[in-house]
Amino acid sequence: MKFYLKLIVVIAVLILVTGCTQASVDEKEETKIIEDVINQEEATEAQIELRESFLDYVKSSPGLVNVRAYVLEHIMEADTELADDMVYELIAHAKFDVYEEIDVVFLEENIGLHNYLYNIEKQHEGEFELTTAFIGSDKTLLLEISENEAYNILLSDLFGQGYGLILSEGAYYPTIDYNTMLTDYGVYISPMLYEYLSILSDDLAKPTLTGDYLAISPDELMNRAVRAEQFLIDYPDMIKQFRQDIGQVLVACIWKLSGPTPFDGMLTERYKLSKDISKVYKTILKDEPSPIVTSTVKELMTWVDEQEGQVLGSENDLNATFEKYNEIFSSALEQMDELYPMK
Repeated sequence: MKFYLKLIVVIAVLILVTGCTQASVDEKEETKIIEDVINQEEATEAQIELRESFLDYVKSSPGLVNVRAYVLEHIMEADTELADDMVYELIAHAKFDVYEEIDVVFLEENIGLHNYLYNIEKQHEGEFELTTAFIGSDKTLLLEISENEAYNILLSDLFGQGYGLILSEGAYYPTIDYNTMLTDYGVYISPMLYEYLSILSDDLAKPTLTGDYLAISPDELMNRAVRAEQFLIDYPDMIKQFRQDIGQVLVACIWKLSGPTPFDGMLTERYKLSKDISKVYKTILKDEPSPIVTSTVKELMTWVDEQEGQVLGSENDLNATFEKYNEIFSSALEQMDELYPMK
């Protein structure tokens, strides 16, 4: 009988202790929830104040250099949404102001800059990461090497605004340095904005085209096209400017995928598909990586298979071939407008 009484007492004590412990846990959880709510409200209030401060600063028209400095100083305090908006604002300003900078580098007193830069790149071949642009760390190296004081002032001002220079048809044009943007803001921004900057940075470092000619390998062409189209698929609600910029990357790739020529090394001397582009087309037909890339190659290869010996024209007659290419390319553009409309 004593044993059962002791057992009942032990059980009662255990229930009492357990109940008290649970009550203590509940109180702690409730306190934590309240603290989290307060912290969240304070964080939200801080973000609102930071956003208002940023917008007020931008409205004061401080110039691109100062806006860029403001963003560099404050972006680590911003949440992802505000960080994205800060970078959006920078991109919009840079796109608007770039035409003024283009005019500056083509002023009569600056016309010698282009040969000067070209000669520096050649004299220091292998030291710069790129041969067709001064972006990213190459800008710092250029300023260290250059001994022309007047040009250095011009270049420092240009680079300070977040621009780089890209070589096109013998001249250097100011361009938004997406590579530097990635370096400066990459850890603070959303995956969507990061991918946007990354795609444009890669295209800037290694352009798809040089004039009308393909400047990358068929493998790179395929990968770049699929990546650009995947971006349009993944982010249907992107702002109009992003749709336009990534759309341009895709259009350049589709143009070349839909029209292999001997001038791009994609047709042999016998006007048959080269080994490299044939491999790319087979991969696309097998994997069907994205809608427009796949449908474009399917339409092209259907036509190629209909040609006798898969010979696509001749040295003296490419008119019919180019007409077909234009038809396929136009079809791809129509599909692009349907699947990924501007919003």
